[in-house]
Amino acid sequence: MSAWQNILGVAAIGTERQELTLPPSGSLLGRALSGLDTSDREGALLGAVALASLHGQAGRGAAADNLPPPEPCAAEQLPRCNAAAGRHLALMLGGDFKEVLPEWLSSLRGAGLRVPEEHLPALFDRANKGRALRPLVVEVMGSRGRWLAAQNPAWSWASADLGPDAWETGGLEERLSLLRSLRAKDPRGARELLLSTWKSEYAKDRESFLKALHVGLCDEDEPFLNGLLELFGDRSGGVRLTAGGLLLRLPSSRLTRHVSERISSLLSYKEPPLGKPLIEVSLPDDLDEWKLKNRVSVLTWSAATDTHTLGEKARWLLEAVGWVPPAVWRRLWDKSPGEVLEAALNGEWGEALSRGFMEAAGRHGDAEWVEAILANERTRPALAGYMNKAAPILASNIPAARLEAIILKDLAGRKGELWRDVAVINLLLELRTEWKAGLSRAVVDGAKGSVKSDAERDGAWHLESALKQFALYVSHELADELSAGWPEDAHASWRKAIGEFQSVLNFRRDALRAIVEEEVVL
Repeated sequence: MSAWQNILGVAAIGTERQELTLPPSGSLLGRALSGLDTSDREGALLGAVALASLHGQAGRGAAADNLPPPEPCAAEQLPRCNAAAGRHLALMLGGDFKEVLPEWLSSLRGAGLRVPEEHLPALFDRANKGRALRPLVVEVMGSRGRWLAAQNPAWSWASADLGPDAWETGGLEERLSLLRSLRAKDPRGARELLLSTWKSEYAKDRESFLKALHVGLCDEDEPFLNGLLELFGDRSGGVRLTAGGLLLRLPSSRLTRHVSERISSLLSYKEPPLGKPLIEVSLPDDLDEWKLKNRVSVLTWSAATDTHTLGEKARWLLEAVGWVPPAVWRRLWDKSPGEVLEAALNGEWGEALSRGFMEAAGRHGDAEWVEAILANERTRPALAGYMNKAAPILASNIPAARLEAIILKDLAGRKGELWRDVAVINLLLELRTEWKAGLSRAVVDGAKGSVKSDAERDGAWHLESALKQFALYVSHELADELSAGWPEDAHASWRKAIGEFQSVLNFRRDALRAIVEEEVVL
């Protein structure tokens, strides 16, 4: 019996029932065990376990790797960023100011530089968790990054060949990346690539690929999408619904025209001799029957926003109106967006209609309607709680410069304390590009006014929580100006929010400036 088997046997039975027998002292293990005090049975057993375990591991050879060594890394084409920029990256990867990382990577890409190679593993791990970072990381990782990613399957997204051959050989993530990238540059080529393998794809993959067509969606996509909706079109319900949603985002598509015609037949703009203009709604008694008869079953999707305060018919009306391009109502009634919105609020279905118009304005990127919604005073109290749901929809398809101009105009017209304007605060949080100087100053001045008044303490929490996010978007070139001038006698919760705003903004300023500064070599 080996020494190890003897030790295990004693451990299993117990030192009171069996004595520990040590091997002859001539062996290496025996000489080590001979120093144990056998009068202490339990102590000797524990010591023998430790020594025998170490003895078993000592001198064990490392596992042999018979694979050939990887090919050497290709020569770098991008210059490495300077040491100061690398230190800022290390802080973000360590968890400090991590929200600044996407902008920092974009700035590094714009400067034509790469990240220091010693930070690549941590950067890859961060991008494993945050998929939105991956396209940025690929642009700044350099040749070393591509080489390193190829050595670890967990980082395969960074080493994937996104050439045309990847469509046949890559995994789902690689193929989606290729499709999105190609779609942004060549919508027709991306669609033809998708069509080349469409019939052989799994249903769940077809749906994922179809969602990628949101990028570069155009009228040329309509024949393909129509084919998926026809009687003998795609057999997957998810694919058909996705195709329908894409078609309804094309204002001139056959489906959009049909849906707009059927939904608009339920609404009438009325101007009574006495009283205010209003929109009358004539909903059918049996909605399901009407949808089938009028072929608008695609509108059975759940509304994208919170509708728990509305009844069943009002929820459906909200959703249905939300799919109709807002320009339809101008053509139908020859009324401005402001006039249509005001008439909707005068009628019985005002809340559902105004929310539906709001969704439609965002879905179809109608900036004139977004401006009218913000300018209508009656939407403020009625929809204030709804705006945190509606803001992502309102901002989703409006060009950033246009949305910035709309918000700035609204702020200039109100000249009030920013904390009171929940709708604008939520829209600002969706404007995730660096703001110009005018909007940056207007927002910070409004926030400072709220701090000075310290009014309605219970109602200012949304602005306090938004300040740190604002620090990610205000002009970093104005950091010194925007960080100064805050009231020194502010409430404790304001002081915390202001401190976070100043800290993030100053870090952004330093991190972005470091990228373009010349490195000083001493």
